[in-house]
Amino acid sequence: MPRYLLTYDLKTTNPDPRSIVRTQLQDAGWHVRVNKDDLSWAYPNTTMGGPFDDDDAAVAAYRSAIRNAKAEAARQGKGAVVIEKVYITRRTEVLFETDDKRPIAG
Repeated sequence: MPRYLLTYDLKTTNPDPRSIVRTQLQDAGWHVRVNKDDLSWAYPNTTMGGPFDDDDAAVAAYRSAIRNAKAEAARQGKGAVVIEKVYITRRTEVLFETDDKRPIAG
């Protein structure tokens, strides 16, 4: 199954809906860490990865998560969810460097 990278810019609002966006993306199959070489590596902030059947499935998961995040932010009275930029692409194994890597939890 192809692996995808998602990176996005979220407009700064007050209150901040970032945790809602991240939770909804995780619920849709996007991950904040990648496992490689017996370690779990953290992606940079507002970057996530995930396995999806194809390009359409990756984009659909993203769009569904953002719709859900907007609804949840409105329900909780959080700031508006405004995605300023988004980039989704198939992931290749070019380079991993992070200050947050740890053994994969068993």
